[in-house]
Amino acid sequence: MGAMSCDTSLQSKLWRQRFVHLYYKALLDARKMVTGMPEFKVEHEGVYQGCAEGKHTRGPFPSSDSKITDVLQLVHSDLSGILPVTSLGGCLYYAIFVDDFYRKTWIYFLKKKDEVFTWFCSFKALVENTTMKKIKILRTDNGTEYESNEFEDYCREAGIKRETTTAYTPEQNGVAERKNRSIIEASRAMLHDHSLSKFLWAEAANTAVYVQNRCPHQALDSKTPEEVFTSKKPDVSHFRIFGGLAYFHVPKEKRIKLDAFGKKGTFVGYSETSKAYRIFVPGQREVEISHDVTIDEDVVVGKISNLPIHRTNKEVDIGKQGELQDELMPDVEGPMDRIDPPPHEPS
Repeated sequence: MGAMSCDTSLQSKLWRQRFVHLYYKALLDARKMVTGMPEFKVEHEGVYQGCAEGKHTRGPFPSSDSKITDVLQLVHSDLSGILPVTSLGGCLYYAIFVDDFYRKTWIYFLKKKDEVFTWFCSFKALVENTTMKKIKILRTDNGTEYESNEFEDYCREAGIKRETTTAYTPEQNGVAERKNRSIIEASRAMLHDHSLSKFLWAEAANTAVYVQNRCPHQALDSKTPEEVFTSKKPDVSHFRIFGGLAYFHVPKEKRIKLDAFGKKGTFVGYSETSKAYRIFVPGQREVEISHDVTIDEDVVVGKISNLPIHRTNKEVDIGKQGELQDELMPDVEGPMDRIDPPPHEPS
């Protein structure tokens, strides 16, 4: 994609929101480590409201000097605190697993804390089959959800060494703690930025993980976890602003006579099973998966010329006779991340 002649500050704002409020310096690094981004200068003017409301934090945790030399040699895990509202799928928690070598994150959503064991088993099967390696060490806090006899016996039989933090010392599991904090910060910022309902927190958290896996990481010499994991630079041309107004095509199999050819909703992420977008439809209180989508980002960032978005008519009348003019989901590599699954569904 060539350089685009549009306002630099607006382009910075556009791509920063597409990268779920990535820091400006990291945004500059990201352009070198991914494909699908245009050329523009990263400019920062003042305080951005979404970040001010979503990212005020304490000082950083100290980092460890220990070095990991292989994939799955050390996996960090952490369980979120209880969220204030249930998600669309009825979940109140999420668990993350972070490979120390790749720094890639996997996220799973739970209705009850004790489901973390089920999701660890699914995660273990997934990553070990993908990498042909075995998990050597699992580092967690000493929460009861990780300390059940079932969990302990399973790890012992699998030859997985357990490391737990000292009580009231979360810094000892700093990788997972920092990742957990970054997910919460990004999710809060995305929801506040567009005044979205809090029950969309799982969609926001899943999108944050998906995007952060495609952002430069300091521990990887500014490469992205996705590139280190797949040996290919990730393509981000399909990135869109979370919370953007979306129009999506309704296939004829789901229409009857006089029904509109399209519906309006809110963009809330990327499908984990196909190259498609996730669209929340407020009237239905459910998420639709569609490959044929038009996302109007101008509503979010103001009028921007020459956006990398195919639009024949921005003000689409979704009730008109004839087919809706759609923006196709660009081809991207690999599966998307799982979002809000039933508690015992295989990963």
